[in-house]
Amino acid sequence: MATKTITLGKSASSGNYIQAKIECNATADFDTNKSDVTCRLYIRKDNDGLTLTIPTSGTWTYSLNINGKTFSGTVSKDVLLDWVLLATVSVSDIAHNDDGTKSISVSGYVTAPSTSNFAGQKTSGSGTFTLDT
Repeated sequence: MATKTITLGKSASSGNYIQAKIECNATADFDTNKSDVTCRLYIRKDNDGLTLTIPTSGTWTYSLNINGKTFSGTVSKDVLLDWVLLATVSVSDIAHNDDGTKSISVSGYVTAPSTSNFAGQKTSGSGTFTLDT
């Protein structure tokens, strides 16, 4: 099973920032030369070496793009220092090349709640996920 973690860039404001990451795994079906991919989007907040005790609450906006398919939405969550799952998305039957190889692009972003101290901050990033041959 192929796995990949893509770290999204930090969004900073006065030393505080939000962090996000996308964790993907893929299961290959060698008989059909296709894979199913599931990606999970996580978020947390941090501070440059200081202890944070107050969570950021509200509606987070996200978007994930897996191999050209975009999934967007909003989720109401309380976010502090631990990774919080915002979304899980899956794409099935991604066809491989004739030789069995396949790499796909994965990208995403998260925007902080408009009612929070992080209003308007966005963290985004992208990467390439090489599936099992």
